[in-house]
Amino acid sequence: MRWRYGLAMGLLWQASWAMANNEAGVALLEKATLAAQQTTYQGSYVLHADAQLTALQIMHHWSPEGVLEKRSSLEGETWEAWRDGHLIRLFAPHHAGKMAAHTALARPYPNIFTGEPKHILNHYRLQRLHLDRAAGQNCLWWALVPIEPNRFVRHVCFQPDSGMVMKTQVLDVDGKVLERLMFTAFSRQVPPPNTWPKPAFPEQRRFVEPPISNNSAATTDILTLPTGFYLLKDRSRTFPDGRQAVRHLTFSDGLARFSVFIEPVQPQMRPVKMEGQGATRLYIRQRDGTRVTVVGDLPDNALRDIAESVSAKR
Repeated sequence: MRWRYGLAMGLLWQASWAMANNEAGVALLEKATLAAQQTTYQGSYVLHADAQLTALQIMHHWSPEGVLEKRSSLEGETWEAWRDGHLIRLFAPHHAGKMAAHTALARPYPNIFTGEPKHILNHYRLQRLHLDRAAGQNCLWWALVPIEPNRFVRHVCFQPDSGMVMKTQVLDVDGKVLERLMFTAFSRQVPPPNTWPKPAFPEQRRFVEPPISNNSAATTDILTLPTGFYLLKDRSRTFPDGRQAVRHLTFSDGLARFSVFIEPVQPQMRPVKMEGQGATRLYIRQRDGTRVTVVGDLPDNALRDIAESVSAKR
């Protein structure tokens, strides 16, 4: 009987430890999200994907009235992106700058956690790594290791006191780093927004970005979703040149994200196309008069399975 009692107590201790560990993980992710959204800061950061290095700048001002934010390029195509709550305005001297801004905004750094922490930790396991520094600040590396297949491993370096994400890495299954994001300068001292320099370029586009849905039960019946992913938005766009509407769906598991574009095309077979930069991959297949494009920060085989699962029902 004693061995049964000992086994029961051991299982109870393991369950209690796992629960405490999960609660600490939830608190860490919640702290990081609040630091990125509801504090005031500015800095410069770099994206290193493949052999390309992109330098960017951010000024983020939070008040009870809402968020004011300005992002801009420090090299390459020139652009500025201004956020006032959910309204985003893009400024650039030409179309290429506008597209560069869209590409940069697709990586929501340092606000990398877009879902409920409890949901994220149902699909990723947290592992503590080691101390490091970024932009003169201490940070502690943690690994987010996917529990299910067809996801990338994430390494995130959190500032111990505030929880601010100072560095991130995305790794493939072999441990190769696909892309890095990190602050190279960081400060809590931010000038009042009414003193920020006005945009130096014409406005290229403005749009309202609705609040991100945390409804992990939201789904769709036109494709097979990987475990843990849920629908963020589903909309159609009609182009000015008269082309038929393109359906655009976006999904997330709270950390990784992918979009699916479905559009009618001439009914002819085209070769499958797979490409990408860093952790952002793209897969295109065309069949029976429909082109399906899937783009996101998932492995190639995951994007392929998603694209091939899309049904003709639109």
